[in-house]
Amino acid sequence: LHPGLEEEPLRPVEAAWRELVGVRMLEIGFLHRQSLPEGLAGDVQMAVQHAADAVQRRDPGILSCGPAITGTYLTLIGGELRRSLPLFAYGMLRLKRVHDLCLSGGGFREYNSPTHLLLALRELERLRSHTRHEEARWLADDLYRWVWEVVASHYHAPSGQWAGPHRDASGPLLPPATRAFLLQAAGLPSPRSLHPFSLEEHRLPLLCPEDLRPAFAGCEEKRTQRESSFADLSVGITTHLAPAYTLGSASQEEMVSGRQPVVAYWGSPDSPSYLRTLVLSDGHELAWARLSTVQQEGRLLGVVTLDWQQVPANGVLSTSDLRFRIELGGAAGQECPELPRSLWSSARLDLDGLRLTLQVAHAELGETQGRWETGLERGIAYLDVTLYHGPQREVTSEDADPALLGFALGLAAEDEGIDPITVRTQGSLLELEWRGLRLRAPRRVPAPSSTGEAAWEERAAG
Repeated sequence: LHPGLEEEPLRPVEAAWRELVGVRMLEIGFLHRQSLPEGLAGDVQMAVQHAADAVQRRDPGILSCGPAITGTYLTLIGGELRRSLPLFAYGMLRLKRVHDLCLSGGGFREYNSPTHLLLALRELERLRSHTRHEEARWLADDLYRWVWEVVASHYHAPSGQWAGPHRDASGPLLPPATRAFLLQAAGLPSPRSLHPFSLEEHRLPLLCPEDLRPAFAGCEEKRTQRESSFADLSVGITTHLAPAYTLGSASQEEMVSGRQPVVAYWGSPDSPSYLRTLVLSDGHELAWARLSTVQQEGRLLGVVTLDWQQVPANGVLSTSDLRFRIELGGAAGQECPELPRSLWSSARLDLDGLRLTLQVAHAELGETQGRWETGLERGIAYLDVTLYHGPQREVTSEDADPALLGFALGLAAEDEGIDPITVRTQGSLLELEWRGLRLRAPRRVPAPSSTGEAAWEERAAG
């Protein structure tokens, strides 16, 4: 891989980058072979051959969207063009495995990811347009529709946003160009200024199936959908969509940058607002903090823990500032929230006619109890529970329980009042209960399990 500066050395090519370049080379060879000079056409064919053979040798898994889709396209279409039966058979086997994973196994690890699902749409449209094999086209058609079903079932038309939760997102709000693309694909008007012309547009129309298009036009009634069993993940996701708002959550997730385990949207397509949760250490997202939730419509109960078995630096957390953040952005990020009177007082906000209630329970880091802070910074408002702020401090599992904080969040079009969170300790477990929701989390560091899964239990009471 050539660097940006001439004096820098060549760098080895990562497998994912090699596959993406291979897809482009294959498309050039497929569409423009007759226009290429003889020598260049041979070089393109050789590049495609190397990329496809590398996929077959490496045999990347199918649980992650990018390698699954691009590797399948490269080997299957590459095998067809080269008349290589072994390569084509390998590509067909991958396609069948991806088909089984998505239509029977819940889908890829990157559940409900705008980034990855839009990539899948492009590559599946490319595959079904380029293959001459009837069964391959049938499988690709099935997968193409499955992706659109996921997109349509999570699109919140009143706010113009892709409802969460998301395991991988490029940002908290859907880019205007992506929203315009979705509307155009659904046959709805969208400003061309928000969706500039793409060279791929005439090659890959990416049209939404007719029967799914009404989902992009409106949301007349509230509904809740629950999904689970994504690839090898032990996680369930809940998405509640109502005319006034949408709230989504993952039952358990690491707080890694790019993941949005709790996210809400409201407002209009031209002026959307969002809410999401973060755990910050010295201003950076704390990847080994873990969030566990249970949700019923617009009510959510959550617990934030530290996974001490995954902490780097010999199990020591070194921090001068540790906080749990409720972030408000978009149109809602223009006004600083009112500071609650005390940690145990509810935060109640009127968000453009939508009522937000936030309560906290068991907010502590060792002997240090949390406190509320609010602020407004660069168009983002926040409500923070600050667990520690001071000189650099080293914290270990002996100094603090895994459970850092419990919280309850309610979103509704009308004021539903305040109900306190009930907190109980049962041996090594912390149990929270609120408005019919119940959630448990460990108070002590659990012993290592043979499956590597965290010891979580969540359920809706009754």
